[in-house]
Amino acid sequence: MILRATGTEVTQAHFLQHPDGSNEYARPIERSLVIGGTLWTLSNAGLMASNLNDFERIAWLPFE
Repeated sequence: MILRATGTEVTQAHFLQHPDGSNEYARPIERSLVIGGTLWTLSNAGLMASNLNDFERIAWLPFE
């Protein structure tokens, strides 16, 4: 879950999940990091880069 804090309000901005071979969205994200305009998220399934403005997937690097 991605939260946005503005002033005294906290709202849910988006919800990201990582793909999994058997169930497309089954792997919980364990870590996240923002570098420039990119949100990097890490799970046991792989590493995903998403656009920080609209959260669209830029890249998916599965761990095999």
